[in-house]
Amino acid sequence: MKKLILSVAFASFFFSFSKVSAQSLSPQAQAVLNRLPAEQRAMALQEADRLRGRNNVSGNKTDSKISAEAIQDTKAEDEIETPGVEEDKLMIFAELEVSLMSDIEQEKENLLKAKEVLSESEFIEIEDNYNDRIHDMEKLLSEIKFAKINFLKERIDQLQEHEQDELKPFGYDFFNQSIKQIYNQSISSIPANYIVGSGDYLEVQLFGQENAGYSLVIGQNGMIQFPGIGPINAFEQGSSFENLKNLIKQKVRQNLGEGVQVSVSMGEVRMIKVFLAGGFNQPGIRLLPATSTVMEALLQSGGLSEYGSLRNVTLKRNGQTEKSFDIYKLLIDGENQAIESLLEGDVIFLPSVENRVIVKGEVARPAIYELASLSSLEEVIRIAGGLSSRAFSSHIQVSRMDEFGNLLIKSLSLSEDREFSLKNGDIIEVAAITDFAKTSIELSGEIDREGNFEWKKESKLSDIIKNRYMFTDNADLNYALIRRVDELGVMEILSFSPINVLSGSFDIPLVQKDKIIILSKFDHDKRKRAIRPLLKELSFYAKPSIGSEKISITGEVHFPGDYPKVSNMSVWDLIVAAGGLTESAYSLSAEISRINVDSNDSLIDASINHILIDSLSKENALKQKLMPGDVLSVKKIPSWEESRDVILTGEVRFPGKYTISKNERIGDVIKRAGGLSSDAFSRGAVFTRMSLVAREEEQKENLIKQLESDLATLSLSPTSGETAKSANSVAQSLLTRLQNSKSVGRLVIDIEEQLGLSKNSQIVLRDGDKIHIPMIPSEVSILGEVQFPTSHLFNSSLSVDDYINLSGGITQNGDEKRIFVVKSNGAVVTKKGNGWFVGNKSNNIEVGDVIVVPINLQKGKWLESLTSSTQIIYQLAVTAAAVNSF
Repeated sequence: MKKLILSVAFASFFFSFSKVSAQSLSPQAQAVLNRLPAEQRAMALQEADRLRGRNNVSGNKTDSKISAEAIQDTKAEDEIETPGVEEDKLMIFAELEVSLMSDIEQEKENLLKAKEVLSESEFIEIEDNYNDRIHDMEKLLSEIKFAKINFLKERIDQLQEHEQDELKPFGYDFFNQSIKQIYNQSISSIPANYIVGSGDYLEVQLFGQENAGYSLVIGQNGMIQFPGIGPINAFEQGSSFENLKNLIKQKVRQNLGEGVQVSVSMGEVRMIKVFLAGGFNQPGIRLLPATSTVMEALLQSGGLSEYGSLRNVTLKRNGQTEKSFDIYKLLIDGENQAIESLLEGDVIFLPSVENRVIVKGEVARPAIYELASLSSLEEVIRIAGGLSSRAFSSHIQVSRMDEFGNLLIKSLSLSEDREFSLKNGDIIEVAAITDFAKTSIELSGEIDREGNFEWKKESKLSDIIKNRYMFTDNADLNYALIRRVDELGVMEILSFSPINVLSGSFDIPLVQKDKIIILSKFDHDKRKRAIRPLLKELSFYAKPSIGSEKISITGEVHFPGDYPKVSNMSVWDLIVAAGGLTESAYSLSAEISRINVDSNDSLIDASINHILIDSLSKENALKQKLMPGDVLSVKKIPSWEESRDVILTGEVRFPGKYTISKNERIGDVIKRAGGLSSDAFSRGAVFTRMSLVAREEEQKENLIKQLESDLATLSLSPTSGETAKSANSVAQSLLTRLQNSKSVGRLVIDIEEQLGLSKNSQIVLRDGDKIHIPMIPSEVSILGEVQFPTSHLFNSSLSVDDYINLSGGITQNGDEKRIFVVKSNGAVVTKKGNGWFVGNKSNNIEVGDVIVVPINLQKGKWLESLTSSTQIIYQLAVTAAAVNSF
């Protein structure tokens, strides 16, 4: 079983690192593979191939053969199927989960991006669609996770059931695996009571006055032909090996003299026939050395059946009383009783097991044990190796079938029921001690060392909360909780201030199993996760018409949400629990919403009452008691905003960031900045606003889509190859420039005009506005289709055409009719009729202006479809150039 699980695990590991074959593993996977035994290596490669759907088509026939044999051997040994479909299901679940999580994140990013670039009304129109899709995908993701958890739970249950089924009868592996592999048939010593017989060889060594060595055999007639002495009857003084040695020594002294010494040892012993009957894997006749004992015969038997008795191994010998041996004496107590030497024709009989019990749980050797007779609970626990260190001896469960086939459960204690008689088929399960310390105090949360502490009858909170250094830097020292369960099992929540405990102004006795929870001061999610289980527990104790001991706070506090209601909880206690008021809290007023149920009326009805609190700074208001289900609402200061800043740069006396009040005007801020400097070029002021950046980004995206559409149309138009290629190259270049362009968000204003207006007519500043006042310029710039785009010193007597001529004139691609001028304040003016800027007070070229000569889009038919897009791109480029010129 374990080998098979390892093969699946390693195969999954290899599959994650290898995409081609088992021979092209990554270095990490290959290193792990090389450390495996040969059988597990073959199984892992086989499973990796199966997971890839290759069915061992790697081309290596040898590996495939080994893998198949290894898996077949494992199946025969463990009698389970290779988990295939189950692992495939798990991989599908994982892939679906990852894919959905990626899609959800992408949808959320799209929603955030849409919020940045769309107007508020447009965003509201699409927001619900995005949220619906995200909700559907999150619901599906939850279902997939739930299905995966259930699948894993089923697999774990199956493995646990299989592990329980794997409990095997005790002792058989001793004979069937380990001992038979190391047993050596060579004879190391001959017992003194060994009965010699015809066919035994003797090794005789003479030394002293005569030196010689002989290998002598006992003949069929029992005679030994000894050189120089003659025939000797091996059984003259008895049939034991010891008697035979004494006889040979005696014959040597009589025939060869006292000066000749002799040494006699057993050479090759004869083989005898022994019959194995009963619960053997291979019953029948065995040829064994005549020196073999009953135990050695069992070891050489070829394995014992698990239905053969180890406690009643019987030796049957003609003319003698049967002898029984208990192998448990050897396996458990180290006493080898089965040392009886075997004789020709002996029968070793292994009867069937009559009584067995299953012992599992917290014992040293969980297994199936055979009962020699009616055994007590104490005896069976001893046979199982005794209790483990985690055993709970007062909770031993015995499952038994009665005479009608009904299951009976008996709960026993080893100290009181040690003599309890067990029967065949009983299941004994020893429970484990629990990890729950009943006489301790648990401390958790923002503590350096979480865990259990000793509880005594005189224990107090100050015995646990001893110093400031036991808390983390994230600990809330103003509000902590104690979870307490009374003698009836009812939960109660208490709150306290750790800082008061440390100062000695507060202390309470502790009760065993109290749980002290130190909350986070900065992490809202962590704080909620610590409180949520307590609220869930409190919901089980909800009372009719009252509800659970829960209370809520909303509005301008650091941690709004639900909190456990403790005894005599006041408004101030709830505010402290929520982390205190924020700077935007309106302390002059608050509101308590309370549900009232009139149970005296035959028609029970619930109503919500709103209790107005005059001021959160008054002691009487803060001491007002709260009821279960109350909701405290802390209002926000009207028109409060966390931050409202504008940035002034350039030619003001005191440039920098200025915090503004609501509806503050541009003139007020410039005045606070000391006014404009003497070098300020007010007409060229650049005013940018964040909301305009978002709007420009939206328009840019629309332009990109339009240009991409134009490119697609152009690629399908019936134009010559070179022309189409050139058109496509230019268009792609324009598209790239547009995609890489950065939105400015400039608002065209006239600072001088603004400062000259009344205060109420000036522009209202918003958070994030930026105002740049450039230095007075001295040039006019020429951009676009001129020979030499550059800047020229300003000359009030020069016209637009004069400046263009100074730059070499218009190129052949220039559009003279569509020349326009970007004024220093960002405004754009164009040529009207045959003259410039007719009726415009800014009809003359001024310092800082930018003259733009656009491309003539009508001169190339291959660019006709790009007219509108190109014009817009030029305008964007020119605007950016005008801004960057200051």
